[in-house]
Amino acid sequence: MDVVKIPTTPNGEMDYVEFENIIDKNRPAIINANIGTTMKGAVDDVDKIVEVLKKHKVKYHLHADGALMGFVLPFLYNDLSFSRYIHSISISGHKFLGVPFPCGIFMVEKKFKEYIVQKVEYISSLDATIMGSRNGHAPLFIHSCISKKGMDGFREDIYQCLYRAQWFTNLMKSKGIDAWINHYSITVIFPRPSDELIKKWALATENEISHVIVMPHVTKKLLYEFLDEYMVDKESNKIENEEDTNIEYIDNNELSATSNEIITKKNYYNNMFHNISTIGLGIISFIYFKFIKH
Repeated sequence: MDVVKIPTTPNGEMDYVEFENIIDKNRPAIINANIGTTMKGAVDDVDKIVEVLKKHKVKYHLHADGALMGFVLPFLYNDLSFSRYIHSISISGHKFLGVPFPCGIFMVEKKFKEYIVQKVEYISSLDATIMGSRNGHAPLFIHSCISKKGMDGFREDIYQCLYRAQWFTNLMKSKGIDAWINHYSITVIFPRPSDELIKKWALATENEISHVIVMPHVTKKLLYEFLDEYMVDKESNKIENEEDTNIEYIDNNELSATSNEIITKKNYYNNMFHNISTIGLGIISFIYFKFIKH
């Protein structure tokens, strides 16, 4: 199977023009749509993806990688429905759901399940897991989280997170910080701070950007506390940069001219000392041979 990477736009979303240009119109395709990219929280528009595929009559399987936002977006719109576009979806249980250890959910249309189902004779049962086994605690914890919170509880959490993420973005902007956020996202992106602050707050960082993901436990108080430290860190870096710019640098041409001048003066004084030494030696020799020796 050939793997083809599709370029993205600056906000991290799939570039649909490039997607249409790159995709092989003569072969079926398995498409992986990002439902909340790791660093920028960008969401690929499955509606636009399917529009391109249908336009060129390409048979496809559309998988939604919704590790974080796969549990969020269905509360906001219906594009991630099996009755519409997607054929499979993966969601992390330890992210928005809140399970205290890494786990995930993989859901696929029932008609595709038969391709991986195997009969396990010694337990007289069918195994439909990808790896042939699974952690029995994960579904228990996921079921417990969903049961305790309920759909209304998750809906309230999602709306609160979206609100606080947008509020925090606006707050950072009001402080002169170049912060931004994608549509339908809880990931706030801003310029990378110092390594010390990154380490203290365990900030996810890539190249020159860092982010904060506003999860249910991330309160306004916590965001204010982080912003205060970020502003101090920013001011400290600004002072250090200003100190660096105040260092006087000598132009190469000036340095070359100065060096030549020094060398010329050195040669002059060396020659003068040599001449004086020669004359002095001559006088001393004359006195010695003329008066002292005899």
